[in-house]
Amino acid sequence: MDAANGTFRTPKEALFFALNFGKQAHHPLSALSRLMRDQPLGKGVGLVGLDGAAQAGFIMAHLARLDQQNHYGACALVARCTHPRRACDCGQPCCSKSRPSEVWCEAVAELDAFACQQLGTGLSNRRLRRSIVEKHFGLDVSVEKIAHDCGIHRATASRHAGAIRKGLRELEARAWEAWDISIAEAGMLLEAA
Repeated sequence: MDAANGTFRTPKEALFFALNFGKQAHHPLSALSRLMRDQPLGKGVGLVGLDGAAQAGFIMAHLARLDQQNHYGACALVARCTHPRRACDCGQPCCSKSRPSEVWCEAVAELDAFACQQLGTGLSNRRLRRSIVEKHFGLDVSVEKIAHDCGIHRATASRHAGAIRKGLRELEARAWEAWDISIAEAGMLLEAA
């Protein structure tokens, strides 16, 4: 596949597509039924059904290769490109219509070990580290609230947050660079006009 036949505008778009394909792939109506109702068969890059599944699988294979080379980097990309919560329609009385995304939670849990490395020697609070990683990847919570919830002084929490965020930004930048090269070399990007 050469660059002229690529599908995605950016490497990030390709990763978003692959990580979210399953959420878009299940339609209550068949393709023929949607055609008869004049509804579009797909959205985004136009990949649906088996074509979309194949493309998502190809992208996920590239992510698996990145994971072998840079595990924490791959986790950072997954945490960045998935939403912390997903829809829930279990119908239970206690249902809030959303629940934590297992993929996002797993990536963040893996990154807790990386966050621990950023703090160097000494003791650190696991809940604090995890909360800072969650904040970095999309949860809307202040460092002050994290410090309060963890029973840690605000200055200590801020110092830890600074070190962890710095490490995560650098890790993510290196991972995006490797991802960009991988996807471009695979010919998945549209050629710039």
